[in-house]
Amino acid sequence: MSLSYGFCLGEQSSVYSSEQVAAAFRAVAGDGISPNRARMAVSVNGFTVTVGTGYALAAGHWLENDEPLTIGLEPASNNEDRIDALVVRVDQQTRKAALEILVDVDLDKLPGKLRTDKTYSIVLYLIRVRRGVTYLTPEDVTDMRTDPASCGTVVPLSAIAGNVSYIYDYLTGGIDAEVARLIGLSDKVITKADAAIAELDTTIQQAGGTASIGELMTARHRPLPEAEWLPCDGSAVPARYPALSVMLEGVLPAIQGERYKTYIYGGVPVGEGVI
Repeated sequence: MSLSYGFCLGEQSSVYSSEQVAAAFRAVAGDGISPNRARMAVSVNGFTVTVGTGYALAAGHWLENDEPLTIGLEPASNNEDRIDALVVRVDQQTRKAALEILVDVDLDKLPGKLRTDKTYSIVLYLIRVRRGVTYLTPEDVTDMRTDPASCGTVVPLSAIAGNVSYIYDYLTGGIDAEVARLIGLSDKVITKADAAIAELDTTIQQAGGTASIGELMTARHRPLPEAEWLPCDGSAVPARYPALSVMLEGVLPAIQGERYKTYIYGGVPVGEGVI
């Protein structure tokens, strides 16, 4: 037997009907031809079409064609041309799916006319049957499989699962790892900068250089010698730094930062050396 069909996700459920399960699956997977096998490709010979192997989903039902299937068309009219449609047709009442030729369809009403509460069809091909002819040509066949309104292609769940897994891994691991890497690089830069500042400060001290009273320095840690530098926190200048107090009229500047702090040079505190 070349054709087999059934409900997606199975037919038995103690809670939901087969129709409800099929409708739920259709909402996720949609309708169309699977990209596997021959994708139900057709060839014409005389007044017949032969459909290749393939797998399709329609209204939450699946249909598989596992060997070439030949279908005959009705004879041509002597008066006028007509358009037939090769479809995957689902009968909602009998719960069956099949490959069928629908005779003399109205193009202006496709595919909506073929989708009711009793039947549901996806259109694979349109076949022009010219009046008086006794054979078909490949030019008489229009492929509708890539038309998303009529048929379309469904993505294998294996591919969906792979993409979802990749996205999940990226969102839960990739971004966090990248942020951690950048933070690590930032910390290394800051550490290197701190070391360079300390080395420069040591060099200046060894050369006999020193800061002037009122000079500001922004750093992560209190400069050395710590007793000579005061945090710019807006508090009163301690009495041990009279020269700085006169300069600032008794109040330290308020300069705050989140990762860095600003310090002001107050000189050697009175009683601990000579200013």
